Amino acid sequence: MKIDYYLYTRKNSPYYLSRYTFPDGSKTVKSTKTEDLQEAHKKANQFIAEYIAEQEAQLEKEKCSFDSGITLREYAHDFFSMSGNHIQRLKSYNGFINDRWIMVKDEMLKNYILPFPIAEKKIKDITADDIDLFVLRLKPVKKKTDLSANTKNKVLMILKIILKESVKDGIINYIPDFQRVKGESKVKDILEPEELKKLFPYNWKDMYSHKSAYIGLMLTATTGMRLSEVMGLQVKHINFDNRSIRIEQSWDTRLLKVNRFTKNKTIREVAICDRVTSELKGFITEQGKDQDSFIFCREGTNKPYDDKFLPRHMEIAIQKAGIKVNHRYITFHSFRHGVNTYLLEAGINPFKVAAFLGHSNKYNMTALYNKTGLKDQDDIRRYFQKLLTGQDNLVLLSKEA
Repeated sequence: MKIDYYLYTRKNSPYYLSRYTFPDGSKTVKSTKTEDLQEAHKKANQFIAEYIAEQEAQLEKEKCSFDSGITLREYAHDFFSMSGNHIQRLKSYNGFINDRWIMVKDEMLKNYILPFPIAEKKIKDITADDIDLFVLRLKPVKKKTDLSANTKNKVLMILKIILKESVKDGIINYIPDFQRVKGESKVKDILEPEELKKLFPYNWKDMYSHKSAYIGLMLTATTGMRLSEVMGLQVKHINFDNRSIRIEQSWDTRLLKVNRFTKNKTIREVAICDRVTSELKGFITEQGKDQDSFIFCREGTNKPYDDKFLPRHMEIAIQKAGIKVNHRYITFHSFRHGVNTYLLEAGINPFKVAAFLGHSNKYNMTALYNKTGLKDQDDIRRYFQKLLTGQDNLVLLSKEA
């Protein structure tokens, strides 16, 4: 594609203008916005390069649209490219689409779809039977273990996204039927309140090798914060005067940087009980942390511990406390489930519990008008203070004077 141009100036402007002549004979004029001739040539050539790249991309898209013989691999190999049409379109509609989401989808595409025979089939020839066979044979490329039902469904979702896009591009007219993979449902168990007390002796050295693990687990067990939220917690988020934490960000364990929002894109303030407040304040003072310091990070750094640190110390603490988990499904996230259960069983308003944990709005208008703030969380603060100090009366705290 040959595009000619020449530069000239006008009396009323110091900038060079460039007139372009395209292969079809059409012309256009653009300002280079520079008074330097050499720089003007560079900008003119840059415009030509960008124009040619844009035209070639459009031709390729049109080719795909009319090429009914294109394979899934040919169509999808760069589907989740940062500069690709699909991602750019998604970002224009959803400002919360982030690099991590794109990276995860791209990895799954390359690990679980493109290496399999279905990628060699023409998109127009892919049937529901092909998809069923694909799921049946779906295994990790480098491992012999089976994938969980949850992972298989995530892979199917990616395949469905790609096929939906191929409908928009005119390659196929409809999407074959997808069957959701059913697997054994694992419901996370929780520690009972009396078991939870055993994890937090007043002398942290009795059960922990790191004080940061002791405090991090205590904080999680009494606020229900997600692991990514705990990892992203900085000193500036703690208000010791009103004994609260502002949860407004999280830590991305893949990109190793702060996400400027939580999982459900909300900001919440949660009350912390007196013992947690005291332990946190002492720890921060001991460590000499400033306002921008991450609370749970390796000594001499300002990067959070990896995402295995707190779960690993939780397992060790459970063993040292003599808590019998047997076949119970206890994970770090069980703390969050536990907080939800404890507070509801104590008779605390479900809407308040949902706000405290930052749950998505599942109560529609009722939840919308049920505003809760720190002043409404005194019963939650009292509950966990009583739990950690070994008091037994943990029921109907919201009715106390």
